[in-house]
Amino acid sequence: MIIVKNLNKSFGSTTVLQNTSLSIDPGEICVLLGKSGSGKTTLLRCICGLESFDSGKIIINGNIVNSYKDILNLKGEIGMVFQNFNLFPHMSVCENITLSPVNILKQNKFDAVENALSLLKKLKLEDKYNSYPFELSGGQKQRVAIARALALNPKVLCLDEPTSALDSYNIDILKEILFILKENKTSILIVTHDKNFAKSVGDKIITMENGCIQI
Repeated sequence: MIIVKNLNKSFGSTTVLQNTSLSIDPGEICVLLGKSGSGKTTLLRCICGLESFDSGKIIINGNIVNSYKDILNLKGEIGMVFQNFNLFPHMSVCENITLSPVNILKQNKFDAVENALSLLKKLKLEDKYNSYPFELSGGQKQRVAIARALALNPKVLCLDEPTSALDSYNIDILKEILFILKENKTSILIVTHDKNFAKSVGDKIITMENGCIQI
């Protein structure tokens, strides 16, 4: 579960988040819509511990989050899919996916590899197992980033523009995965500009404008 209470964030004299509050229950998909600069990605980054905030409170599954260190202490309870993928260029697809399960969750390497293969199969990428990021298309990189986040078996999943590099076929695959996670009681937060995608997956659709949630 995600709880955000009265969150405020400024960059210099520019206010990005103003008394922002929301909650996402286990098994709920919440979608943030809004124009560029509305504050939605900053809110997501604060929730993931990647951005500091000035005041307010973030609670993830009963744990207060103030920094990325707090996220690490949750040991994989939260997964993040970045818009620019953030894959390690010197690592293969398999190595990218298994890095966190082995190092953060202390998972057995064999089990981590088996799980990576299973995820790649679901995402129609099993043939890219030993490929490197420079050998992949944008859509393939996006799916690897999704697999990497899912490898932690997170209780909370945050996705920043997850459909930006996907065609309609792969968007349908992503929807299937999100609905499976929903059934498994994962709390899901999605930032997107894609209104059709938002309507097709969102239990709760929130519009942000000038750092505020519009009711």
